[in-house]
Amino acid sequence: MSNWCYNVLQFKEHEPKLINEFKRISDLNKIEQLGQKLFDEGEFLFDIDILSNNKVQYSTRWNPNKEEILKIGLRLTFEFEHYYEELANGILGQVKYLNGNFYERELTDDDFDLVKYNDNVDEEQYEFDGKTADDPNEFYQEILENKEWELL
Repeated sequence: MSNWCYNVLQFKEHEPKLINEFKRISDLNKIEQLGQKLFDEGEFLFDIDILSNNKVQYSTRWNPNKEEILKIGLRLTFEFEHYYEELANGILGQVKYLNGNFYERELTDDDFDLVKYNDNVDEEQYEFDGKTADDPNEFYQEILENKEWELL
């Protein structure tokens, strides 16, 4: 059984061709109960939800499909930002394609290690930078937001 990687893809502008493709494979998912490939290539997508005319969320198995999205973005010439997370495997990051450049920022193992589990209290608690929380994800998000975008 695979772990699910959560993905959110936001286009800079309304991209009807891409939104229509997500609608097509979302409808197939509902009928066939199987994952579908975007433009019949790359990773299978599951649980597709079209949030607006320029934003889609979906799941992939284990890893984000960032390389595939970049190839489609280059081919169709659309700009985007792609957020992904699969925390059980230590995957959290973002990629974006703007003005012909591809950028990425993602957490490393060292970044994840900055958040410590406090087992000296009765309830589940995590610590980071002098703060505490019952969910480590808010700290991971903060670390990600503070990372510099890397030009690829």
